[in-house]
Amino acid sequence: MPSIKNLCQDTHEEFEAEANYFASLTLFQHDRFITEANKFNLGIDSSIQLSKLFGASIHATLRRYVEYSKNRCALLVLEKNSESHTKVHLLLRDKFQSTKFSKSFGELKIPHELNYSWDFVQDFYSKRRLVKGKTIFFLTQSGQEEFKYDFFNNTFNAFIFIYPNGEKKTVRTKIIISNQ
Repeated sequence: MPSIKNLCQDTHEEFEAEANYFASLTLFQHDRFITEANKFNLGIDSSIQLSKLFGASIHATLRRYVEYSKNRCALLVLEKNSESHTKVHLLLRDKFQSTKFSKSFGELKIPHELNYSWDFVQDFYSKRRLVKGKTIFFLTQSGQEEFKYDFFNNTFNAFIFIYPNGEKKTVRTKIIISNQ
């Protein structure tokens, strides 16, 4: 019986993608996640609450939240550069955009390395855990655009939840996040 090590790279990646898809469906209970997500305000604190509800990591929940959102939103996942001990910067690990966000703005143009001039890099190195509603400008297919962002730091990664001004959907569910 051939082992997974002997599979060609394309087949291995296909198996990985299918396993991840199945795990995601199981963990987030298929359409239940979307139903629950629609009960919350648009923002990073909603994803944090949903991660507790579904017993998932904040990273996995944020990704799913953005990928299935009916709103215009995006997510940047940033990490420290393990090879650099002198520079104060973060590396772009992943970027996700909702379908509606991509249709409105195209792909955000984000450099792979983000230095201290970015507010959220400063937030990360200042050890801030949660910051909400800050303004930022990104280059889009139409030029420079103004967005709002929420920031969450789990000490391993920084998560930047991005949405256009005026996109904030509000519902009656109130979320309280403690700093513990």
